[in-house]
Amino acid sequence: MTDTQTIEVARESDVEPAQEVRAEPARPRPRVAPSRVRVALAGLAVFGAIILAITLWPQPVDQGMEGTVERVLHALHTLGVPTWFEYGALEFSANVIMFVPLGFFVALLLPRRYRWLALVIPTLVSGAVEVAQLLFLENRFATLLDVLANSLGGWLGAAIAFLIVRK
Repeated sequence: MTDTQTIEVARESDVEPAQEVRAEPARPRPRVAPSRVRVALAGLAVFGAIILAITLWPQPVDQGMEGTVERVLHALHTLGVPTWFEYGALEFSANVIMFVPLGFFVALLLPRRYRWLALVIPTLVSGAVEVAQLLFLENRFATLLDVLANSLGGWLGAAIAFLIVRK
C-alpha cells in the first residue's frame, strides 16, 4: 500500500457513517370544520358591518330619537323593569348586546387551541372603535364604559360559543 492509499483508508475509517435522520412527526394543525368556518365568517361579515356602521356613524345613532327611547323605557317599566333602569342603563345594555355576536362568531372561527383570543379580540375591536371616535368623530363620545360594555358582550358571546362547541 502506498502512502497515499494509507491516508485515504485512514480518512475513510475516521468518517462516521451517515446517521439516519428521522423527522419528528409534524403536529397536526388545529382545524375547524369547514361548515363552522363558513357560518362564522358570514356572521362576522354581517355583524361586523352592523357594529362598524353603528359605532362609526358620524352622529350618535340615538340622536333625534329621544321620543322613541322614552317610549321604549316607558314600555320596559310597564313590563316590570325597575325605574332605575334609565337611558344610561339602556345604552350600556345595548352596547353589551351589540358585541355578543362578535364574540360568538370569533369563538366559532378559532380552533380550540386559540379560542382564548375570542376573549381578547372584542376588547381590542372596542378599544379601536373608541379611539376612532375620539380622533375622527367630533360628535361621538369615546368612553371606557363603552369598552367595558362591549367587552362584556363579546365575552358573553364567546362563552355561549364555548358551551355550544366543545371540540
